[in-house]
Amino acid sequence: MREIKFRVWHKTLCLMIYEIIIDPDGWHTNMGEMFGYGHEFVMQYTGLKDKKGRKIYEGDIVEVKIFKEISGAGTHPDIGPCRRGAHSSGSCPHGKKYDVAFIDSCFELYDSGGGYACDLKQVYSISEVIGNIYENPELLETK
Repeated sequence: MREIKFRVWHKTLCLMIYEIIIDPDGWHTNMGEMFGYGHEFVMQYTGLKDKKGRKIYEGDIVEVKIFKEISGAGTHPDIGPCRRGAHSSGSCPHGKKYDVAFIDSCFELYDSGGGYACDLKQVYSISEVIGNIYENPELLETK
């Protein structure tokens, strides 16, 4: 079973806060600090780790380190198949940087132009987290 974890980018504080607890009144840290909703972006842990063992969250920027041909849906024993199924075929070019997003019940990679690249489960083991879209947006900028 996959770990359910969240982190928050607090817009006002410009701070990434990990290991948060969410409840109907808002969210709080494991230190007991309580925050209401509206000043943050909440991101979910994907249940996957990159090639160096770092946890991958929504909003992370990952770089695919080697070329991989992709056929069919990605799979992981704790997460299962992606709903895109056969639509996931193609390739995820190495050396490119992608934004991790949760779309249509799948963790997917999107390029700097917002175009769908591939299902994260297909390439997580050959990818590396290099930053996130809030602290390092320049990593996704095209030249």
